[in-house]
Amino acid sequence: MVDRLISNRLRSRREALALTQRAAAERAGLLQTNYSKIEQGKTNPRVSTLQDIARALSLEVMLV
Repeated sequence: MVDRLISNRLRSRREALALTQRAAAERAGLLQTNYSKIEQGKTNPRVSTLQDIARALSLEVMLV
């Protein structure tokens, strides 16, 4: 599952950009339902999916 901190940061950034989940999902090439599950921490997305979301929200991805 996605760490709660990550999901909260994604939601905060999306809201700061005044994007709906649908708009953020489209930018990242995802379905809105899948994006919603990621924001809710209900799924374990691939690293590449998180990278796509980060790009869509103009965020940097740091892999540790």
